[in-house]
Amino acid sequence: MQEAPHARDVIGNRGRGVVISIATLNILVILDRITKYTFINNPALRGKFFLGGTLQTIEHRNYGIIANIPIPFAGIMIATFAAIALIGFGLLRAWREKSMQMAFPLLLILGGAIGNLWDRIQYGYVYDWLLLFGRSAINIADAAIFIGIILYVVGQKNTKSTTGAIDSIPKTT
Repeated sequence: MQEAPHARDVIGNRGRGVVISIATLNILVILDRITKYTFINNPALRGKFFLGGTLQTIEHRNYGIIANIPIPFAGIMIATFAAIALIGFGLLRAWREKSMQMAFPLLLILGGAIGNLWDRIQYGYVYDWLLLFGRSAINIADAAIFIGIILYVVGQKNTKSTTGAIDSIPKTT
């Protein structure tokens, strides 16, 4: 009698990366939704200061894009869907190359984009609940996008510098 294959043998390395990626993405979106729901439905949480006044909980409705730059709703939606498509292609490439170093930052950006897109569809604006330095209102999705971009840029620089270093080694015959 033949024994059933183990799940790790069926899924393989690439499949495990995809499963981990989907789990990470879901956790990020759920965390974003929970924090927004909590601050929307609990006004008593607003106005609290943390880290010596560096952070403050607030309620802010962002109808624009980054830093409240006013853009028509349709333009924001088109740009968001285009960005999500590009990130999706990047993730497919990362999974094909089995590169979690490239996939993880893209997952953070994608999760943040989905979280903010959800707000725009549900409310017509992005709900921000954390004020940084008394100037910039953000949420978990925004933080994920920012961290994802930084990690992606650093990862690309490291990849290029590593490749460049290897390519610059003189070949011996």
